[in-house]
Formats: sequence, structure tokens, C-alpha cells
Amino acid sequence: MTISDQTADKLLKGEFKTFEELENTNIDPYNNSSIEVLYRRSNKRGKMIYIIETIFINE
Repeated sequence: MTISDQTADKLLKGEFKTFEELENTNIDPYNNSSIEVLYRRSNKRGKMIYIIETIFINE
């Protein structure tokens, strides 16, 4: 998922409590940022778990 610089800053500061907050903050169809997040989803006991694996910065 491509995220903006401002969203990456908030993510690294721990300002998001849920993955949905991250997704909803990152709605920008014209986002030309070079920051991408690699994440995976896992279903544990009927609950969806999101794990951020890596943050890529392409400068």
C-alpha cells in the first residue's frame, strides 16, 4: 500500500490504533509518495489480524 509522508509520520509515531484508521487516513488517489507499506492479513479465531512487515522508502 502506498502511503503519504504525513501518514508514514503518524504510523511511526504510533498514532493509529487500528489498521482501518491507517487505511481511512490514507485515501488520496493522487498520492505520488515514494513510501510503501508491506503488510499481511491473518485470520485468528475469526478475527482479522494485520501485521506491517516492512516500510519501503524509495528516494
